[in-house]
Amino acid sequence: METDERHLRELALRQSVVRLLLVTKGGAGAVEIVNAADRAAAVAEKSGALAQLILWLATRGAAIMFSGDFAGASALADQALEFALRESSSASLGVAHNLKMQICSLRGDLDGAEAHFAAGLPFFGDPSLRQLPITASNLWVFALASCNAWMLGRIGLARERFAEMLEIVNTSNPFEEAFSSVLSAIIHIFLREYDAAETVVVRALELSERHQFHLPHARCFLGHARAQLGRAAEGTALIQQGLSELVQTGVHLVSGWIMLFLAVAQEREGMTGDALATLEQALEASQERFWRPEILRVRGELRLKQGQSEPAEDDFREALTLARAMNAKSWELRATMSWLGGCSIPIAARKRARCWPTFTGGSPKVSIPPTSKMPKSCSTS
Repeated sequence: METDERHLRELALRQSVVRLLLVTKGGAGAVEIVNAADRAAAVAEKSGALAQLILWLATRGAAIMFSGDFAGASALADQALEFALRESSSASLGVAHNLKMQICSLRGDLDGAEAHFAAGLPFFGDPSLRQLPITASNLWVFALASCNAWMLGRIGLARERFAEMLEIVNTSNPFEEAFSSVLSAIIHIFLREYDAAETVVVRALELSERHQFHLPHARCFLGHARAQLGRAAEGTALIQQGLSELVQTGVHLVSGWIMLFLAVAQEREGMTGDALATLEQALEASQERFWRPEILRVRGELRLKQGQSEPAEDDFREALTLARAMNAKSWELRATMSWLGGCSIPIAARKRARCWPTFTGGSPKVSIPPTSKMPKSCSTS
């Protein structure tokens, strides 16, 4: 009995240590978090504490996901879910479905992510989840679910989930407020609400600097928002600073997306050649299918500006193929609009018939312009 109590005290202490690492180092503390999770999982298994074992498997999975090891994270998530279904507590099921949802979404399995969100939803409200030392908090659950809904073309649902996230923020907790502000910026960026994105991410950075939180992604999001608002040089500098921090600390999660931001800012500065080089790096760096259609679409647009019509068309076609395989209606729509907008009128008319995305209930209403009003930005004939 005394040994079991000692094990539980040790596990509680390790939870506190990991929470501190997440706040002060974020993804940069991944190696230390993995080591702590390994030791804690061994203690939990030895003491027969299945709920604790599930927690630490998921914690380790989230940490190595930040380092870019999706295969390893997926294996741990599968193991955590298998044990959670056996143990059946709300906290365990919430943690396991949460991690599975993250991995499915980032790997481009949007329907799988929705399935795990639906399966975990009855458990995400468990109060004990707020105390867990894992980045897959309730805030992250609803933020990612919002992004997932946006990707599926369900904009109204995306906004509903965003509102749900905001409702559960504990504003008396500075880290939770800062983290929720970063997540809010992500959603505003998807919705192309750049003024709102700038406002919330400035607040996140203020809190981060005041309390010494580690949120390097925030600087990148601020840079992207400002580049889109006409301050390209400032945006480029901010993104490069944030990206440098991420590289130095070994955080690879969403690196491809951040490089896409950098390329967009560079193009707005008139540095199209640099932007194309950055996009090549983004495609090499991005292990998440989640962003790949958009990276290809933007590269297609820049290639058109360089007069490279055939390579641009190849990019648009690949972007559409990937978007459709993911059921990512919003990426599909953007790629289609870029493709049609960059073609001559006769070719655009033919392409509209074979590549226009189909949207279902809850999706945005799109008015297709007649071919006579479509732009003549290039000729692929």
